[in-house]
Amino acid sequence: MQKCLIFLLGLCLVVNVADSKAIYEDVELDSPGIEKIANKVVEDLNDSCDSGQFSLLEIVSAKEQKARGGVNNKLELMLKRSDCSPQQYSVQVFESFDETLGELHIQGI
Repeated sequence: MQKCLIFLLGLCLVVNVADSKAIYEDVELDSPGIEKIANKVVEDLNDSCDSGQFSLLEIVSAKEQKARGGVNNKLELMLKRSDCSPQQYSVQVFESFDETLGELHIQGI
């Protein structure tokens, strides 16, 4: 399922989730906006997970990925999760509907 949940300051947050109750209407996309989104995602996932908790490990920028030898130009949000069935979440941040600024990948471990 893909939904456009926010359109604020020209940015649209699109989230692909499996059975997620997360709604990000109250996330402000000002600086440091990506950290606010990440913290809100973690908070909402913890609220919706009955048997485990998520914690933020890191946010990897395109520049950091390139320095690590990666070719991906997306942002990645890495979470640690315990005692909850693994699911994948993907959060995309757009400058406009045709230009992607980045994407956060959230993997349940």
